[in-house]
Amino acid sequence: MAFTVIIDGKPCAGKTTISKAVEIKLSDTYGIKAFDAKAHVLENGFFSRLLNKFADVEIDSYKTLVHSSVRHAISYAALEESAWKNNKKYDVMLLQRSPYAFSFALDAVKSISGKEGNYEPSGLLYGAIKAWAELMKPDMFIYLTAGAETLKERFRNRADGKDTIHKKMISIDDSKQIELLKRYMRSDFNVISNISSVEEGASKVASTIVRGYYAAKSLQAATNK
Repeated sequence: MAFTVIIDGKPCAGKTTISKAVEIKLSDTYGIKAFDAKAHVLENGFFSRLLNKFADVEIDSYKTLVHSSVRHAISYAALEESAWKNNKKYDVMLLQRSPYAFSFALDAVKSISGKEGNYEPSGLLYGAIKAWAELMKPDMFIYLTAGAETLKERFRNRADGKDTIHKKMISIDDSKQIELLKRYMRSDFNVISNISSVEEGASKVASTIVRGYYAAKSLQAATNK
């Protein structure tokens, strides 16, 4: 089974860009076969065609929230199918199974209902993240961070930069979100700053994964003796 790594972070933290670069770097630099599930899902197969029918929309009503929720559900199902099909073919599986989706959904509802501004983690968020962590059990969790101004600049350069919910999430303090994840993941949890070039960010993430990957292999070998 592949060493499972989840890469998460705020919108525009660089999750998709870094994952693609890390897939290549692990192979070219370390000789470790890696699979970036999201990239392959978006580029190939039935789900990629289906996702094109549910393009991202501006979330400004419950109708558009439902549309966005359906799109995310399809994306998540596609990711799981891709991971399941390829888990035994690769050394490392890179996934963007993001608990941040729970925060996004709650913030979207608050915004639509006019209750935005109170972003304290709720009991519902605690419960969702705890249940998610117990179900997924990744080998490693990497949380990408960047300063507010860096995130805003990246957001302005995004093709889909009209999404006001993501824009608001960029400005929210995510320290409590990180503490929740640390508390419940029960895995190798890492917070990595991604503020410079893609090459530098990918190098930091790749070296962190390599360290965890070989540590896991050593532990498994010792256990099997």
